[in-house]
Amino acid sequence: MSWKLLRMSLLVSLLLVLCTFFLYRGTNWPLGVEGMEAGGAFALLFALNLTFFLKKRRTADLNGYHQKSVLLGLVVGLLWTAEISMNNILQPGLPTRDILDDLFWAAIAFIILLASIHYAYRTNDMQCGIKVGFWSGLSSGAIACLTGLFFVVVGMPLLLRDPLNSAEWSARGATSGTSNMSVYFAYQT
Repeated sequence: MSWKLLRMSLLVSLLLVLCTFFLYRGTNWPLGVEGMEAGGAFALLFALNLTFFLKKRRTADLNGYHQKSVLLGLVVGLLWTAEISMNNILQPGLPTRDILDDLFWAAIAFIILLASIHYAYRTNDMQCGIKVGFWSGLSSGAIACLTGLFFVVVGMPLLLRDPLNSAEWSARGATSGTSNMSVYFAYQT
């Protein structure tokens, strides 16, 4: 089940990258920096989706710790979702936002590290611990990717109302050559 959720999150992310590309057109669309970024993200997500599709039978046969590490990563990915949502919905100011971000990132890294150490110790195999860290990290990152893309495609008004984003746009975005604030944040996010 956890592998299906991972594959589904990567597939939905692939579709959201396409939506981003067509919704937020840069000045040199379809080419330009934004187009290359979307193309790179699409290629990476397509390769991951293709790999998981082709290896579908083999992933079903993986050891229990692989299954558990993917599930752990998906659950830890919800912490990424909470952190991203906090920044884009509640929009705390500085330095509170930075402190909370650091706490979320530390908790995520600590949970993945503890799981890796636990399985390395339990199996007496450091390679097992590395694999647990890899799969739980990849899975949590897939959820973070999905959440970020969801906010770009569906929650752009929230990104545009954030005072820190407005300040960043004024300081860097307006002079970056990006056509408008929504395009800038679609690709910065």
